[in-house]
Amino acid sequence: MSAVSFPVPSGDLSRAQVREFRVPAIPVTVLTYRRPRYLAMTLDSFALQHAAILSSFSFRALVHGGRHWPTEKILEQRASLIPSVEVIDDNPGGGVGFSRLMAAVIQEEAPYVLHLEDDWLSAESLEPYMGEILDFMAAHREVGQIRLRDVRSPVSKVNPFTKKEIVWQPATEHIKVGNAHFTFNPAITRASILPQIVPCKSEREACIKYTRLNLLCGQLQAGCFGHIGAEKAGRMAE
Repeated sequence: MSAVSFPVPSGDLSRAQVREFRVPAIPVTVLTYRRPRYLAMTLDSFALQHAAILSSFSFRALVHGGRHWPTEKILEQRASLIPSVEVIDDNPGGGVGFSRLMAAVIQEEAPYVLHLEDDWLSAESLEPYMGEILDFMAAHREVGQIRLRDVRSPVSKVNPFTKKEIVWQPATEHIKVGNAHFTFNPAITRASILPQIVPCKSEREACIKYTRLNLLCGQLQAGCFGHIGAEKAGRMAE
């Protein structure tokens, strides 16, 4: 696995003297179920926003619901971006799909993973922030993941698994850390915690396991990913 470099901005508070951070290519795992239009938007917006650093990521997709020509066409047209695609016949749900993808990441021994489902639009590049994110996570083992969802998106003010108010504290120039719950996506997650999170049957089960680890979550103060799915968490197929 080739190493890639990301600059660390001088405003980083954790290790300000570092100017470059090198890691193996970061796995990007994509879970999809018969929503080719959203899938195309998810993949194309990521490739467009991250064109300058696209080689810093390695892609793997899991397709639920068996053979589906529109989905197959989208993935075939983007085979250079996603060379690894697995198809399973049924739709066992997001938790099982996440677990299957994370099992592959564990085998790769990558230090971090970025997980996406098929309805997240890349609205801003991660390039200015990656060095800061990875440098911070290397220095702060108490943080299990950094959320990448648009910071302007409305989120709960209470952690539903601890029933405590979520308190965010500034950690670096672009990262706040708090007692928030785990989320499947979009986030950069520390791969070393995955064996304690998966297998799981649902995101709720994963959140419960994460809570038992007493880990904090970070939130990137940027607008990198926005939710484009019109459906709720049921992830209805097109």
